[in-house]
Amino acid sequence: MSKKSLLTLLGSVILTLVLAVMMLGACAQPAPTTPTTPTTPTTPTAPATQVIELKDAIHYAPDHVFVPLMEDYCNEVADMTGGKIHVTHYPGSTLLPGAEHYEGLVAGSADMSCAAFYGVSEYAPLRDELATFAVGILTPRAAGMLDQDLREQYPPYAEDSSEVNWIFTGGMSPRYLNSTEAYGPVHNMSELKGAKVRASGGRENDFCTAVDAEPIYFPMTENYEAFRKGVIEVLIANSEVLDAFKLAEVVNYVNTCPIPGAWPNHGLAFNWDSWNSLPQDVQDAFMQLAPKYQERAWDDWLHADLVVGLEALAANGGEVIKWDDAALEDFYQLWREQVIPKGIERLNKRGYNAQEFADLVQKIVKEKYIGNPANILE
Repeated sequence: MSKKSLLTLLGSVILTLVLAVMMLGACAQPAPTTPTTPTTPTTPTAPATQVIELKDAIHYAPDHVFVPLMEDYCNEVADMTGGKIHVTHYPGSTLLPGAEHYEGLVAGSADMSCAAFYGVSEYAPLRDELATFAVGILTPRAAGMLDQDLREQYPPYAEDSSEVNWIFTGGMSPRYLNSTEAYGPVHNMSELKGAKVRASGGRENDFCTAVDAEPIYFPMTENYEAFRKGVIEVLIANSEVLDAFKLAEVVNYVNTCPIPGAWPNHGLAFNWDSWNSLPQDVQDAFMQLAPKYQERAWDDWLHADLVVGLEALAANGGEVIKWDDAALEDFYQLWREQVIPKGIERLNKRGYNAQEFADLVQKIVKEKYIGNPANILE
């Protein structure tokens, strides 16, 4: 083979090898893929908000005006906060005994309580004794306003009930003398001598002692039977109990001696741990609505006393015995001379400046509430 032929053959072989390598490289390339449509990222599902369960211990009977008031109040708070709370109400002292609402609230046996906090002298002596010195306060509105005045003007009073978070004071009307047909009507204090009187302790017991009556205590839920059995003859209480506790069936006379009620101890309060565990918006809702429901509490209580309770009395054949001016003046004089000093003595023993507190209360009552339309029973 000539040199020229050999070179030509070698060139053909090289060309063939190059083409083969190129073809193998092409075969090794991955097949083109069809682009996929990008997917929308999935948003994680937020966990459902856990509903906060609260227990409300209510001192009053199931059909008392404050039961629907508390239901409406708490339902409105729930609506404002997107259903964050659910409150179970326990009226008629079914969660806490009547005399243990304050103590039970402090201990956390209830989250909140709408009650007349009897027996608070151990925890809040100034609040417990306030009505002793505020003789002349006649309406729930004036009572609630006086409570607010003292919280602003007298720091020891504001601090006195700090073991619970006080939301509002409901106020009360005076507590009258309710007597049976067997005992008869009471026109003045002399007609109470020897009577067996249901009293709540403290100033009411002092009053009974001053008029030579025998003070006896029963929870409100037991007074119907106590009357029926003759264990008590006279009851110191607001007229609303005549309907709420059916006492108009055993009481025949409401005698209008205006004994100061337990109104400074009556209202709505929270256990501090329960309150502090609530979300801020729930706390804000409760406080935002508090003035509205305090106003309603004042109006509802007065209506329950002057309308509902007395209508129940009339429907059962009972009668209102109005005390004349002379009998009322004798009552006020006796209260100032024999009941108020006992209250001052109790507070002094607890280390308070009782005379200072009593003088301030009576000064505010005289200057702001005597003759004030907010303090007139119609």
